[in-house]
Amino acid sequence: MTYTRFTTDGSLSEGLAGLAVFLYWSALAAGRIALAVLGDRVAPTRLFDISVFGALTSAVAFWLLPPPAAALLALPCLGAALSVFVPVLLYLTPRRIGSAAAPRAIGYQVAAGMIGGASLPAGVGLLMQSIDVAVLGPCLVTMAAVLAGLHVASTRPLRIRSRTYVRQLFR
Repeated sequence: MTYTRFTTDGSLSEGLAGLAVFLYWSALAAGRIALAVLGDRVAPTRLFDISVFGALTSAVAFWLLPPPAAALLALPCLGAALSVFVPVLLYLTPRRIGSAAAPRAIGYQVAAGMIGGASLPAGVGLLMQSIDVAVLGPCLVTMAAVLAGLHVASTRPLRIRSRTYVRQLFR
C-alpha cells in the first residue's frame, strides 16, 4: 500500500518508493533480531509501551511529513516500532492473566491478528481505491490510536478482580 501511495500520486519515483518499502521490512526484521539479542536488557512492559506509542508517533509522522521524509524516516520507524509488538504481547500474556488462561488467550490473540491482518489491509485498500491514496495516512493513525487506546485500557487496573474475571472468560 505504501508503494502505491507514493507512486500513484507521483510524489516519489518507483525506485525511492521501493526503497521505502524495503526499509520498512528491514526495520521490522532488525527490530526482531535486536529483541532476540538485547531484549533482556529492557523490561517487557517498557518495550511494549515503546512499541505502541512509537507506532502511533510514526503513523502521525507518516501522515503529516512530506513524502520523502514519510517514506524514508517515518515508515522505517513504524516498522521498528511494530517489530516487537507481537512477540512482547505474547510474552506478557501469561503475566497479565495467569498461566492457566494464557493458552486460550494467546489463541484468541493470534486469531484476532489473523482476522485483522486480512481485513484491515483489504478495507484500507478499498478506501484508497474509492477515495484517494492519501487516505492511507489517516487510516494508519486511526489504527495506531485504537491500538494505543486498547493498550492504555488493558494496563489500567480493573475494579473487579481482574485475574479471576479473565480466568472465567477463558474457561
